[in-house]
Amino acid sequence: MNRLLRWTLLPLSGLLIAPGFAAEDKKNDPKTPPKVSEKKDTSKLTPPKVPVKKDAENKLIKAGEIAGELLSVEPSKNSLKVKVPIAYSELNRGAVDGLRQAQIDLQKAIVNRDLNARNSALSAMVQHQRNLYTVKTDSKELTVDAADDCKVRMAQPKAAFDDMGNVKKLSAKDLAALRGKDRLFDAEFSDLSPGQLIRVTLVKPKTVPKTKDDVKLDDYKLQASRIVILRQPAPK
Repeated sequence: MNRLLRWTLLPLSGLLIAPGFAAEDKKNDPKTPPKVSEKKDTSKLTPPKVPVKKDAENKLIKAGEIAGELLSVEPSKNSLKVKVPIAYSELNRGAVDGLRQAQIDLQKAIVNRDLNARNSALSAMVQHQRNLYTVKTDSKELTVDAADDCKVRMAQPKAAFDDMGNVKKLSAKDLAALRGKDRLFDAEFSDLSPGQLIRVTLVKPKTVPKTKDDVKLDDYKLQASRIVILRQPAPK
């Protein structure tokens, strides 16, 4: 009887011990090492949102609208020349050299375990990063032809005179009556004069055909569909 009971309990004891070993093995297994987040490389030269000079000049036409000082007007050709200011970014070579030197100083500080030198190098790197690009301004002269149906508008109404030749002071009611739906005032191409600050809306009148045989490219240039006189020239 005792022998029979011993052979019956033996398999059961094996089943009870096995999970214990499995749990112990799982406990002793090395954990998967956590993923180490990669630090961003602060040495990369990230340009600002301001474009470089070449891209800034090309963007003038693609934008569909330009603004600047009116330099000259040719009424016979319905043409005008506009001086358009442009902003662009330029790489600061001194800041680039300073950033590289700061990176070298940082490596030396880490090797020497110099905490003060390390902090100083990191501070210098941040400062040079800020000065990597310098925003500059320039100007470009563009000649624009007005379309046949080009509209001219004004931000301020034309001066009105009384019988004595004095300039009339317009009331708020008078100004509201003169304003159009675009909140601007009527004007003519003859109201354009050098020195004014204007905004020009550009349109492309036609699509250039694939074949350029007997094609006049002047017929496919961008033209002004709307000119707004923003400000009159300053009195001399």
